[in-house]
Amino acid sequence: MKKSVTPVGIVLCVLISLLLAWFCAAEPEFLAKLPILCAFVELLPFALAVFIARNALSSGIFCCAASAAAAVFSVYDRIFAGGTRSLLAPAAAVLAALMVGKYFRDKAAPEPLSKDDFSDVLPLSATVLRDGSQREIPAAEIAEGDIVSVRPGETVPCDGEIIAGRSELDEKPLTGELAAVLRSEGERVMAGSRNISGFLTVRADGERLLEKTVSLCCERSESKKNPADKKAAALRCLGCAAVSAVVFATVFFALGLDSALFALALSLTALSPCAFGATRSFALLFASSKAASEGVRFRDPSALEKLSTINSAVVDLTGTATVGKLSVFKTVSLGKMPEKGVIRLAAALCDGAEGGEFSAIKDRCTENGVAVPPCIACERLVGKISGTVDGQRAELSSLKEDSAPFAEGDPELEGKLLKTLFFGGEAVGIIALEDSVKPNAVAAVRALNERGVNTLLVSGGSVHNPEAVLSKLGAGSLADGLDALGKAEAVENMKNDGSVAVIADGVSDCAALSAADCGFALASGAGVAKRCASAVLLRNDLRDILPLFGLAGSAEVCEKRAFIASEAVRAAAFAASGVLALFGAFAAASAVCAAGILAAPAAAAVFASRVKIKSNG
Repeated sequence: MKKSVTPVGIVLCVLISLLLAWFCAAEPEFLAKLPILCAFVELLPFALAVFIARNALSSGIFCCAASAAAAVFSVYDRIFAGGTRSLLAPAAAVLAALMVGKYFRDKAAPEPLSKDDFSDVLPLSATVLRDGSQREIPAAEIAEGDIVSVRPGETVPCDGEIIAGRSELDEKPLTGELAAVLRSEGERVMAGSRNISGFLTVRADGERLLEKTVSLCCERSESKKNPADKKAAALRCLGCAAVSAVVFATVFFALGLDSALFALALSLTALSPCAFGATRSFALLFASSKAASEGVRFRDPSALEKLSTINSAVVDLTGTATVGKLSVFKTVSLGKMPEKGVIRLAAALCDGAEGGEFSAIKDRCTENGVAVPPCIACERLVGKISGTVDGQRAELSSLKEDSAPFAEGDPELEGKLLKTLFFGGEAVGIIALEDSVKPNAVAAVRALNERGVNTLLVSGGSVHNPEAVLSKLGAGSLADGLDALGKAEAVENMKNDGSVAVIADGVSDCAALSAADCGFALASGAGVAKRCASAVLLRNDLRDILPLFGLAGSAEVCEKRAFIASEAVRAAAFAASGVLALFGAFAAASAVCAAGILAAPAAAAVFASRVKIKSNG
């Protein structure tokens, strides 16, 4: 569990620093004659500050060393030199600033994913045939070669081959496709798909695609670091060490070793990068707050700054670029029955069935103002729904062999999901369903193209007539038939040419969202997708991404200004405390140094808060 820093702890450290500054300035006369007791009285609150800041110490080793150097010098000066040059107030201020940096870095960092975040999509148990009898075991214990029984309504617990049975499977969690897929003997099934209508017997092949996807997402979530931050922090520490060395050498040759040691401890504390991480975190947090007001909630604010380098975007097709809901595109009458009559009978059969295609048919019947008649003895079969409507047997089939003789030669029906209605033993109509493209997706993709961002559409299913889809959306290319790992691989390949953004909504997109430099999930999407993404589009509008490019640029500028302001405050405080020390006002020098250290993060926050979304973003 990540060790945290609390605002209360920060306030206590600040108060301890102020208390030590006051004690140094208003030291009781009787304590001045007892240097050991005086040092002990000062060290007690400083030790308390160290204890309070213990969770932040590992995040700034150099700063801890600077604080320790100041404390050691203070004890040395009190006990061995008989002086009053205490730097414990600045040392405690360094700890307080270090806590500020860690607190805001933690706020700007997302919580890493765990397998518990995927508990709602991972199969829990399975029925396997072992030693001549069926047993129920945890899905994680399924071994390669196990024979697994999957009943209607159950989730397939393993990847494998169907050795007996035929059924419709809802593979939306794995591929993102809306319509159920018919699978039969000899075909593969994947863990996580839901068995709808038939009994299946599956031989496990040990692939575990879903588990691999979950593990990959968790690993990437845990390992996401920004190497540039470590490099910048290291350079900042080296700069502080170099300046301190120069100060030490200058004072040593001018005033001697005793004064040089004081100047070294003073410069290390005054200039140490104790709140260095807070400068960047302030800009990111203010920027993410501004983004939230514009309909985008960032789970990982650090991803926002990467937008300025994005040159490729991967957009999931189903549910992201499309509505994600099937609707009736066209109804074709094959006989004397009118189109409204076809929809009326089909809606009767769909009344008790679950699935987006059945809801679409019922919705169309409602739109036509036609009442849905009752269906007697309605039965869900593999690829079909049958029952008695208006005294005759009716059947709604999803099988391609039933629709093929009637759909051939009609270009409008190509690539659509077709349902064939039989009534009284004769085919009376075909209902074509589609998932239409979102107008906001078209506008967003075209705007990305204008920015020079190359767009790739990805889909878990097979896309009929990809040229038409690309033309409609204005995307550069399309890759279909990709599983979760395939989408992630496509993202990794594009990252060879620069930073990549991913816009998606489903469980099958989690690995791609985790692999992206900046991943956007729709608020209407799967919960795990939103946890894997860097940000969530609260209005489900892809156009909300566009202003973020300007916001990222503004955040970068404000971060630089905040850094300059923070360093200027520190440098001014160091210069002032050095001048005061030259005139023997050591208590004032210590207080000014501590004040500068504490004021630097506040100055950084003021400049970082000026981020804004540019109108031309």
